[in-house]
Amino acid sequence: MGNEDIPRYDNVIRFDDEGRFNDIAGGSRTAPTTKMRILLFSLTYDDGDSTVSNRALHLREQGHDVTERWIRIPRSKPGHPWPLRAFSMVPAYIKTVISAFSPSKFDSIIIPTSPPFIFAPVAARGQVTGEAVTLQHLDIFPDNAQIAGFKGPDVIFKILDTISLKAVRRAARHETLSRPMARTLEQKLGSDAAVTVTPLPPSQSLKTVPKEQNRWRSERGLDGKFLVMYAGNFGRMYDFKPILKAAEALEEHRDIAFVFVGTGFYESEIRKANQAGRGNIHIFPPEPEELVPEVLCAADLHLVPLKPGADTVMWPHKLDTLIALNQPVLAVGFDPDVAGVLPVKPDGLVDAISGCMEKKR
Repeated sequence: MGNEDIPRYDNVIRFDDEGRFNDIAGGSRTAPTTKMRILLFSLTYDDGDSTVSNRALHLREQGHDVTERWIRIPRSKPGHPWPLRAFSMVPAYIKTVISAFSPSKFDSIIIPTSPPFIFAPVAARGQVTGEAVTLQHLDIFPDNAQIAGFKGPDVIFKILDTISLKAVRRAARHETLSRPMARTLEQKLGSDAAVTVTPLPPSQSLKTVPKEQNRWRSERGLDGKFLVMYAGNFGRMYDFKPILKAAEALEEHRDIAFVFVGTGFYESEIRKANQAGRGNIHIFPPEPEELVPEVLCAADLHLVPLKPGADTVMWPHKLDTLIALNQPVLAVGFDPDVAGVLPVKPDGLVDAISGCMEKKR
C-alpha cells in the first residue's frame, strides 16, 4: 500500500483543547474532560431488541449523559414491493420528526442516515439550535438504490442525489463504517468534510459457542457436515448467485451443507435452488436475537457476498458480529480490508470453500 492509499480517517473520539467534541466515534475509551449531553438515535427492526444499544453503553462508559431514541423499521419480506415497504416505514419517520421538535437541548445528536432522509429534520434542527449533529452513514443514498437494482430514469436519481446532499451538508460531522464508504462520501462532500471511519461497537453479550456444545447445529441434523453459512437479511445489496453456483458445483460432496438463515428479497430465489433437487441447501427462518451467537458459531465457514460496488456505499454489519465471534469468513466479491476476513472473487468461491474444508481436516 502506497502512502497515497493510506486513509486520513481514524476511529477515536477526539476533543479539542477545551474538552469539546471534535469527532464522535466508537473506537476509543478515552475519558472526556467535559461531560456531554448526547441524543442518540439507534436503528432496529420492529421485532428487534430496543432496550439499550452497544453505542449508548459505550458512550455512557465514557461518562456522557446519553438519551437514546429508537427508529424501528419493518423487515423486508420476499416479493414485498418497495412502495409497500416505504409506506410501512411512515411511523418511523413521524416519530423522528416529533423527536426533532423536542424542547430538550443537547450538546450533540447522532442519527443514522437510513432509512433515506430520516435524518433531515434532525440535521435542520442542528443548524437552528447550534447542536452538533453527527450523521451515521449506514449506507449512502441514492447510490445504494442503484446498486441494489432499483430502476428509474437517471434524472430521478440525480434529483434524489442533489436533495440528499443538501440535507447531508447540514450536519457538522459524518461517520462511515468503512474506508471505501468514507472515500465515496468525501467525493460527494469534498475533502474538507469532517468524515471519520467509525466501526460499530460489538455487542458485549456475544460469546462463542463451541461446536460440541452447539444444540442449534445438532437439533437440525447438521452434525458431521461442513457447514457453509449465510445468515442475515437476504437483501438486494447481496449477490447470492455465486453461492448457489457453488452449491451446485459441490452438490456431490454430501459432507458439505450450504445453510441459509434469514429472510428477505432473494428468499424465493434461494428456495427455487433448493427445490431444484440440491439436497445440500438448507433454509431456516431468522432466530431470536439471544440465539444468534449459537447459530453463527454452528458454521464452519461464513460467506458475505456483495454485489459489485456495494462495499463503497454500505457495510455488511454481520461482518462485525462474525469477527467478534472469531468466525472464519469469506468476503465474496469485495475486499473489506479487515484482519481475519479473506476476500475471494465469485468465480473462485468453489476452490476457496474446498480449500477451507481441507484446511479444517
